[in-house]
Amino acid sequence: QNVALSGIYWWTTDIGGYRYADLDDNQFQELILRWFQFGAFCPLFRLH
Repeated sequence: QNVALSGIYWWTTDIGGYRYADLDDNQFQELILRWFQFGAFCPLFRLH
């Protein structure tokens, strides 16, 4: 919300980031799931 108030109306996060994806790691699976859930409510949906 603070970003939108400053005049930047389209912001997002790079889902998955720029790191190696270890699909067998339970912590990474939980992180990426929550990141997708958060990204669904962002103005832009970007996946990396």
